[in-house]
Amino acid sequence: MLHKLEKEQFDQIYKIMEISFPTDEHRPYEEQKALLSKKEYEIYIVRDEAENIGGFFAVWNLSEFLFVEHFALAPENRNKGIGTEMLTDLKALTRKRLCLEVELPEDELTRRRVAFYERNGFFLKDYPYMQPALSKGQEEVPLLIMTTEGKISKGDFEKIRNLLYEKVYQVPAFKSMSKEEKDSGCKLCPRECNVDRKSGKPGYCGVFGEGIQGARAALHMWEEPCISGEEGSGTVFFSGCPLRCVYCQNYDIAHGKRGTEITVERLAEIFLELKDKGANNINLVTPTHYSKEIREAVLIAKKKGLKLPIVYNCSGYEKVETLKMLEGIVDIYLTDFKYMDKQIARRYSNASDYPEVVKAALAEMVHQCGQAEFDERGMMTKGVIVRHLLLPGQLKNGKDIIKYVYETYGDKVFLSLMNQYTPLSHVKDYPEINRRVTEEEYDDLVDYAIEIGVENGFIQEGETAEESFIPDFDNEGWS
Repeated sequence: MLHKLEKEQFDQIYKIMEISFPTDEHRPYEEQKALLSKKEYEIYIVRDEAENIGGFFAVWNLSEFLFVEHFALAPENRNKGIGTEMLTDLKALTRKRLCLEVELPEDELTRRRVAFYERNGFFLKDYPYMQPALSKGQEEVPLLIMTTEGKISKGDFEKIRNLLYEKVYQVPAFKSMSKEEKDSGCKLCPRECNVDRKSGKPGYCGVFGEGIQGARAALHMWEEPCISGEEGSGTVFFSGCPLRCVYCQNYDIAHGKRGTEITVERLAEIFLELKDKGANNINLVTPTHYSKEIREAVLIAKKKGLKLPIVYNCSGYEKVETLKMLEGIVDIYLTDFKYMDKQIARRYSNASDYPEVVKAALAEMVHQCGQAEFDERGMMTKGVIVRHLLLPGQLKNGKDIIKYVYETYGDKVFLSLMNQYTPLSHVKDYPEINRRVTEEEYDDLVDYAIEIGVENGFIQEGETAEESFIPDFDNEGWS
């Protein structure tokens, strides 16, 4: 049974708080204790068999919902079913919906935490959310919101966020920000995290800074034959990624753990240096969050003689508005199409909206680049290639993607079916994909594509998962 905390018991729950939460997710002692004087702020405790405080809720009783800011158990009381009993008791105390914040489900512990709340009637919201700094000197924290209400609109989510910002964190709600403040945040990708990365705060993509972060610019021989050719594709690897798949083959750079910062002018120079090395094209890998800077760099390079095709090598998780900005800049879209199933997209990329987003993005790509064109050497100079990396056990998802792309665009686009998936160490928490794709799975996918009439496409042969398609991110050609 839950009991309201007496002030003299605060020290006991603060010790549990310090053990249970990172320093950026709770306030310093005096600031946390001072909240007890606020009428909206309440702490409920539960006693263990020895009559010690075994766990607690710290909640904000707001007008629209009950916000659970902290929920923790003493270490000795975990995994005993006490947490579930506490949540049941809390729900019985109010008719309002419950709301709480959770860390991004990127490892076993955070995924287990999300699953626990889901078992207890909470629903995860995919809308990007930044927890403001709780105290001076602390950092913002990228989190997600869960509520005891099912699907909610983006407008409803923004109301929740705004109320938390105003009442709990005492920072301006987004709706009350000036136009200049709104415009300073990044909304280039579908996450629309609205973080001002130039201020030193990382966006959902994981990168920040005044310039452009990347870790390699070199000739790459392992793209589709009409992209790499014999000379190689001039690949430019950018740090960070708006999608951040759990199985990412370029994990370190995609999560912003590798790379150095350069200027737009230096990026334009890199394009020209790749041209001088004999590159068949300029291949922009994971470019979304730097699309504005890329556009500027391409225009600078073209004024200095760059005539190579520009390849936009992306995850498919793109905003149509951002793609429109690149019309006339990009010649070839080399895009992934990862998921047709929302649940798979959510599990592996925390993006249940991926199917609808990629369909709209692909339509814009085809609108811009249309029918494929090739030069006398067979190198693509304009067009769209749709890649699908087959995941272990996801044959149906792969077939659904092929069916959609072919029935929608026919042979206007090229399909590239890939079997090179490599289970790296960070997928150990996902046992169902912690293996390579079998030969039978891949052959079945290729046979299906042939059966329904696909003619324009690429397949991989041999033991490609044994080969290394992952380059060294050692700043070659970058700084």
